[in-house]
Amino acid sequence: MIQYILSTERYKFIFILSILLSLYGGFVLGVPRENFIDSLLKPFTFYFFSIFFFALAFINNMNVCAILKEDFPYYVLRLKTKKEYVKMVIRLSIMLFFICFIVVLAFLLMCLFLTTFHNIEISPYKTYSITNLSYCLFHFLRYFLYGMLLIVISSLLYINTNTKIVIGYAALILAFIFVNNVSISFVNIAPYFATSYFSQVNFSSFSIEVIWSLGVLIALEVIVLLLYRITIKNKRIEVL
Repeated sequence: MIQYILSTERYKFIFILSILLSLYGGFVLGVPRENFIDSLLKPFTFYFFSIFFFALAFINNMNVCAILKEDFPYYVLRLKTKKEYVKMVIRLSIMLFFICFIVVLAFLLMCLFLTTFHNIEISPYKTYSITNLSYCLFHFLRYFLYGMLLIVISSLLYINTNTKIVIGYAALILAFIFVNNVSISFVNIAPYFATSYFSQVNFSSFSIEVIWSLGVLIALEVIVLLLYRITIKNKRIEVL
């Protein structure tokens, strides 16, 4: 099924846009940083890059859900319970988001190998007691986990509601990524939102950032768990 999804024209279009996004991140955002590690981190802390990336991720996820419903009805009918169907949707959504993330990261690295790879400087990151390499790894892990959970929420909403609701949810997430970067009024409450961590955040210490990050991660997991239970118990949802 994964191979079928990756072979569709809609995915090929998303794949091309992902490459263009990587080129933008590597040659436009990354090169001015000169240091390879900082160049790698910069695109994933720039709000426009994140907005474009998650727009592609949400479109890709809706494509996955639609293909499963429209092109594989007989496969879905073979599933014994609603729980199996929901788990399959979640599993496919996570796998395709992982592929989307890896594609963007891989092509971004290719760009940076041609430009800033000659200067790999490991240095202290801001006022934190860690290096820029350590923070880069931490940020990428957080970025992926938050993104994955937001995509799973999108999939559960797709099962429970309709495409318009899912589009509205995606638009809200993208709007929050933008608002967290340009509105001064949101600065004080930014740590409460997962979207604020898709760009540059400032804390007094790395330990405080980790604590906030874990808190947001737990909140997202709770939302996913609640939606999952609602989906399983929703009698209006039938396995095709």
